[in-house]
Amino acid sequence: MSNVTKGLWGFAVVGIMCVSAAGQDLGRYQKARFVREPKPSRDILDVGCQGVVPVRVPEVASPAIFLNIQFRVAVPPGAHDLMIYVYDPEDYNANNFDVVVRYGEEVDFIEDPPGSGTGRPVYDWSSFSSAAYEECPIFNMDDSPIPAGDYYFALISHPGHPGGPVGMKACVDGVFHRLADGESRVKTVEAYIAPGSTDFGEQCVIDVPAAGVGDLLVTLEPAALAAELLVALRAGFPIGVDSQGDFPQDVFILNTFGGCEEACFTVGGGGFPLYIEVFGLTALAEEAMLTVRFNGCRQELLVGEENCVVKTIPGIYYDPAAPANEWPEAVQYRVTVTPDTLAACGGAALAVTVAEADAAPGAETADFILYCNPGAPVPLSDVDGLPDFEAAPKLIYRNGQSGPGGETIVIGPGDLAAGDYWFLVSRDVSGANCPPMVIELCAELSCGASFKRGYINGDDVINIADAVGLLGYLFSSRPGPACLDAADVNDDGKINVADAVALLGYLFAERPAPSAPFEVCGVDPTPDEVPCAASTPQCGGR
Repeated sequence: MSNVTKGLWGFAVVGIMCVSAAGQDLGRYQKARFVREPKPSRDILDVGCQGVVPVRVPEVASPAIFLNIQFRVAVPPGAHDLMIYVYDPEDYNANNFDVVVRYGEEVDFIEDPPGSGTGRPVYDWSSFSSAAYEECPIFNMDDSPIPAGDYYFALISHPGHPGGPVGMKACVDGVFHRLADGESRVKTVEAYIAPGSTDFGEQCVIDVPAAGVGDLLVTLEPAALAAELLVALRAGFPIGVDSQGDFPQDVFILNTFGGCEEACFTVGGGGFPLYIEVFGLTALAEEAMLTVRFNGCRQELLVGEENCVVKTIPGIYYDPAAPANEWPEAVQYRVTVTPDTLAACGGAALAVTVAEADAAPGAETADFILYCNPGAPVPLSDVDGLPDFEAAPKLIYRNGQSGPGGETIVIGPGDLAAGDYWFLVSRDVSGANCPPMVIELCAELSCGASFKRGYINGDDVINIADAVGLLGYLFSSRPGPACLDAADVNDDGKINVADAVALLGYLFAERPAPSAPFEVCGVDPTPDEVPCAASTPQCGGR
């Protein structure tokens, strides 16, 4: 869901050491097979965050615990946290291993029954997913240091995995990665495991300045846009689970149905950290780029083709039973019209267009809904996150019916005044899920009346009725459009039967389309004697 606005502040929760399965969660490891190669002693290694220790694990047919390969990490006094990584260095999804960790003693194995070679491991923390990428973070939810001393960790293999190379490393004070304002972080996200389970990993932190800010824009762009991810945010303290295995109530959860996601948050106060973590909800490990930006929810859209904004907007999860899932885009764009511009123009029109980027002309692509509110950002309802029309009676709204793959709002000379105009774009859905899409958002300010060439009878559909209206004007003394330029289909500076022929040829004989401006409102780019006294109704005229 996009465009969620929520006040953020943290409350201390003194909790457990935070990993995906804290304590003795033995269910999936009971009756696992104990594997120990004949060696005089175990290989116990000190590993650092700067390097990866390669391990080769044999193929197994049943769950196996490899206690013959253990690693020891010496955590010094005052350390804040410990992150343990286990992954296939070539392919995050090639093999599948879990990691178990024990403090102060080596990971051990209890045979059940004795002498059977099967049983359960003895450990304090574990992390597991569906892919060969594991992050097992150890930290305190109250942000206090973890106990100093030796931490041991070992591998658990899944049945039927092909075996092969695994890289292992550990990082003291490596769980929390600080981001600067506007900085991006490409991070690997663990795979989804099972209902009710969440693997914790690296958390990104951004410090809210003491002076405070207005809002925070969080953008998530996975390498595979179809991925489904979950974003969690918490103010003041790290993200973890309580003694019941649930998120604290002050953790905000954002589900990204389409992979790409933007969300805006109102930030109250300042001088505290914001913790952000991304969880995988698919069977594969994913790479995703997380970007945070203070006061990024309100951006300026400059006038002119060279200033168009090209961006990826999130997909939409559509549930017919709850159509409020059609969330708009998070970022709103401000177009400023100055008094000097209006005075120099002698009556200007503002057109803002959204369309699928790089779409072929006339191609059948996705529709969009474009919202505009003069004077202030488009207000959103706290109930469904959609634009709140009751809160903004001046809200200008046009449904996505102006043509395939695009939408335009035109504020004509009779309505345009100096000031700020805020625009918000979302996908137009009709009972189907929508994937993320790259769009282009442009603003144009034109002097004079605005029209669409060939749209002659005043409605917003071009068909044979427009040709009939033109012929009636030419031969039956019927009134013509207020903007005669709309009837100059071939843009030769004359209104005659050739324009009707050109329009009928376009409609029925695959002849060229009418000259610009055609499907998008605009002014006549060719100076001529054909008048356009006022903008047409579909282009903001009265």
